[in-house]
Amino acid sequence: MNPLKNARNGGITEIVHLSANPGDEKSGLILATTSIGWFALIDINNCSRKSFSSDLTPQVMKTWSLSQLGGIRKHVMPSSKWMGVEKVYVWADKPKTLIGNQPVKKCVTLGVITSGGWIISLRFDVAKDVIPIARVLHRSPTVLKCDSTRTNFYNDSTPSVPDFASVHGKLDSAASLLVVTKTNTMYQVLPDSDKRVLDQSIASSGLINSNSKEKGGLTLISRRGGDPITIPIEGKLKHLAIHPDNEWMAASILVPHESQTTSTIQLMSLRSRIVAGKRKTTKTGQWRNASS
Repeated sequence: MNPLKNARNGGITEIVHLSANPGDEKSGLILATTSIGWFALIDINNCSRKSFSSDLTPQVMKTWSLSQLGGIRKHVMPSSKWMGVEKVYVWADKPKTLIGNQPVKKCVTLGVITSGGWIISLRFDVAKDVIPIARVLHRSPTVLKCDSTRTNFYNDSTPSVPDFASVHGKLDSAASLLVVTKTNTMYQVLPDSDKRVLDQSIASSGLINSNSKEKGGLTLISRRGGDPITIPIEGKLKHLAIHPDNEWMAASILVPHESQTTSTIQLMSLRSRIVAGKRKTTKTGQWRNASS
């Protein structure tokens, strides 16, 4: 089946069973997501035959897009390409119960990572035909506009986008530490009339990368709150693997050289804790203050 019935909704990127308990295989609730941020909730325990067909088709209970959700719409979003779903985890679910003789299906909370490195929490009642409640836990930095001399900077609400789709880390129901690839701040040079006055009405010369020392790396976010921590990494991230106790992480990195690109695996200590109000992390054995 094609749960979204429209190729313009993007290709399917993730299919998850809506249960926080890996051993629970009876709910029959499946969630499919796409490369431009569409979702389809499917009940495979409720099938029917279409006209002139002998095949059983599961029921599509509801569909929605990230761009339709109020908790996300209040932010300026990048293009749909960067709001495509890279990974979905079931953070919590309330199991099916009986109230009187009427069955009540569960309420589900999901953690979603987009291609642009946004982390979004979604919560919805399976039985009710309402769109989910969305909350943005982490988003990429906004674009900075500047004049042609690049000395005066002005904030913009447009989000920066990464050089490549986000490499997600750990986001399951037991995880307290979320990891995505860092998105560097993009800059937009606006021409001015006399090199002193910025004219917002003139078309910009496009987005450019930062000329500062800002480099790529990992962004570590705690579900319990606090400021994100950044671990700089040289090269392009491909894969991440985190130990269940959040103490260690292995990162697969492509490092460009003059004639070829080599692949390396780096092992890092992630002892991220709140100690006397200061969050610290280690990178290859080096302690560093997050605020420094």
